[in-house]
This record gives sequence, C-alpha cells and structure tokens, in this order.
Amino acid sequence: MSGPVSRGFAAAFNTLVTHAPSDTDLLLLHADARVRGPLTRTRELLRRPWVAAVSPMVCDDTAPGRPPWDIAARRQTLIRALVAAAGYSDSLRGMPISPRYARQPPESQSIEGCLGATCLAISRTAWNAIGGFDEEFFRYGEAADWQNRARAAVGAFCWPTKWAPTGVIG
Repeated sequence: MSGPVSRGFAAAFNTLVTHAPSDTDLLLLHADARVRGPLTRTRELLRRPWVAAVSPMVCDDTAPGRPPWDIAARRQTLIRALVAAAGYSDSLRGMPISPRYARQPPESQSIEGCLGATCLAISRTAWNAIGGFDEEFFRYGEAADWQNRARAAVGAFCWPTKWAPTGVIG
C-alpha cells in the first residue's frame, strides 16, 4: 500500500484483507523470501479445524547452519526475551531459558509459542473470528500478538499454530 504516510504494516495488511474474498485464507510473506515449492502441506494443515496459522520451514541463506525449524519459537517469557536480546538463543538452545526448540517439533504438535512471520499462512476462519492485526504495533510483533490472541480466543476452543516441515521458504 503506497501513499504519502506510512500507516504501518498491521494497518496496511488489515486493509488488504478487506479487499480479499471473506473465505480466502491469507499468506503473510516477507518481501525478501522465496517460496521453493507449492506449500501443499502448509495448505493441508491450514484446512484442519481449529488451526489458526501454519508456517513451513525456513532456510536462511544468510545464516548457514541455522535449523529450518527456528521459525517456531517456544512460549515467550521475560527470561527468554532477555536471552534472545542478548544473543544467546542459539548457544543455549534446548535449555529452558532459550526460545529455541532443541529439536524439530513434530508436525502433529502445536507450537507453544509463535511462528515467525517470514511465511505465515493464516486461516481466514480464524482471522474472521479473532479479528485483524492490532494496529498499535507499528514495526514488529503484529503476527506474534495475533497468534497469542488466537490461542487465547474462543473460550474452551484453541486455535493452535502448526508448522509444516515439508514446505521450505528461502
């Protein structure tokens, strides 16, 4: 969305969603990401009942050796946020204080934290039930906030986030 004033990503994405058919799932894709396949499994998982969002694995060509499942983060805590801000997430991987998973989470497992927004498929059913991105976020955090609201919404029901280990984004 172009214009004389930057409205922020959340506001721009929310506006774009209003122009899409109300039953069409959404795909959040970073501008510098390349889709390396059809995301078939991502789309299959997204069609399951009560799944809010799905992300494929992400290969970062600028960070060789980084596990492609790092798109999935463990539940955010103050300690984990401090560990990440200090740059120790990778060296403390697998420790309770690290936001990084020690091993690739199984596809059948819901992510306890949030999926990164590099490539995030969002269920339109969940979006319609939960609402759009919070426009108070101006630069980062919109997708994580939305996933947290999805997880907390709908009373006894849960909108889990999943990830598809067969799709790859680079």
